[in-house]
Amino acid sequence: MARSQDPEADCTCDTLGARLERAERKLRDERAERQYAEGWYQALHAALDAHPAGPDIRADARARRAATQTRP
Repeated sequence: MARSQDPEADCTCDTLGARLERAERKLRDERAERQYAEGWYQALHAALDAHPAGPDIRADARARRAATQTRP
């Protein structure tokens, strides 16, 4: 059984407190990863927009993605 604490406290269980801390840490990590990926995404799009063959590169990438999605 979980150790009972102050009934007025936010959490009355050590296990729940530890779970909450792990969930909050995981959420912070996922947000940091998403922010990092967003930075790369924006940088790649900016480079592609500045490239003279940008529209051709995008069309080729779309065609390759469509070809891999239709395979069984």
